[in-house]
Amino acid sequence: MRSIWYLCMLGLCGPVLAGGALDPLAFLVGHCWEGEIHAGTDKHCYRWLYNEQFIIDEHVVYGDEPDYHGTTVYYYDNEDERIEFFYINSRGGVSTGYADVREEGIVFPEKVVSGDDVRIVETVLQPDGADAYRNIAREQSVGGWKTWWETTFQRLEESR
Repeated sequence: MRSIWYLCMLGLCGPVLAGGALDPLAFLVGHCWEGEIHAGTDKHCYRWLYNEQFIIDEHVVYGDEPDYHGTTVYYYDNEDERIEFFYINSRGGVSTGYADVREEGIVFPEKVVSGDDVRIVETVLQPDGADAYRNIAREQSVGGWKTWWETTFQRLEESR
């Protein structure tokens, strides 16, 4: 996949349209969502990018000092035939992962790297009607998966 990005950066490839592959996340796009988490108020705003080939999620956690910012880019990987993402944050953290649509919701397994710390986590996104979704974050530990936090995000009137 990296070689494809390199060729595209050089202008040597045509568009690779997602063609509806990002549909499981489309209900989020064009809206901002807010929920309370352990560190404060978490606000996410989603938007399409480049002819709906990518979804950008920009979020801020208010309550930390200073505010915590993060950006996620979702895209369809034709080689792996799945939605993948990369995430960066204001503390220098980086994570990568993919979306796995399951009965329990959309599961995002990911490897989180922050300095020397590497963790295996997953977040489960469960749509809850048109105006809310539930997030369950869990971390892999010696005894199995441990829930880290749970919250419900409500759609805000403002849009992107």
